[in-house]
Amino acid sequence: MSLSQSLPDATSSVLGKASPTDVANRPFAHVAIDAALPADYYAALAQSFPPLEAFLRDLERTPENHAARLEFKQLQSAGMVSDAWRDFFAYHVSREFWRDIVRVFGDELRIAHPGLENKIGRPLEEWRVKQRGGPEEADIALACQFVVNTPTSATTSVKPAHIDRADKVFAGLFYMRRPDDQSTGAGLQLFRHRGRPVFDKHETPWNNVEQVDCLAFAANRFIGFVNSVQSVHAVEPRTPSPVPRRYINIIAELPAKAFKPEQMGKARRFYYRTFQRPPRRTIGRED
Repeated sequence: MSLSQSLPDATSSVLGKASPTDVANRPFAHVAIDAALPADYYAALAQSFPPLEAFLRDLERTPENHAARLEFKQLQSAGMVSDAWRDFFAYHVSREFWRDIVRVFGDELRIAHPGLENKIGRPLEEWRVKQRGGPEEADIALACQFVVNTPTSATTSVKPAHIDRADKVFAGLFYMRRPDDQSTGAGLQLFRHRGRPVFDKHETPWNNVEQVDCLAFAANRFIGFVNSVQSVHAVEPRTPSPVPRRYINIIAELPAKAFKPEQMGKARRFYYRTFQRPPRRTIGRED
């Protein structure tokens, strides 16, 4: 572990307040934890969140309501990381945090992906863990990213109905809403399939799913979920806002795919891409 000499204690975990009884199963396994971190720790993180300019990568203009991501190492090399963020990232790419995930979501991970432990050859609790991109061998890789959705002058959604990449088994969103963010919307919409799940890569048409819930975008709120073919979600449209929507993306991914989402046929894919798919709203790589 190269981010910090020592890890903070479990009160610094976004899952520290959660237990298996907090996991909701409708429409797929997830938790929503308010006041996830102690107030003083959260305040230190919020105060030192990277400015919007750090995400724009020398763009001549800022596209509206686009997702932009920064890896920790990009900011660390530029000397733009506070001690609070160094500790946060150190914990959330550690073996201790993976055990936190298993403590809360272990049963649901086994239900969603019943063959994984046999395939890996050891129980979830004993999986070897590394930071994504590290050279060592591991069963699971963890990553954290700073993310913003850029300001917008129109009501739009930054992300359509989709599941995360098939190598991810867990995803988390640690919301860091600014006090001066007066917009409405921008919550996490949760969907269930109307019929047989079918995808264009990882996206699915709106008319193939039905919204079951919407989890509000709020400061110091953590939302985590097991990723599978059932885990369709989207970002609720956000009303005009001169300030960015801020959060941390937390990822647990395998070296190979955990599942294979069924793909549309050629004719259905052509129709979706031509008439139904919203415009892409991402700066750089999607994750």
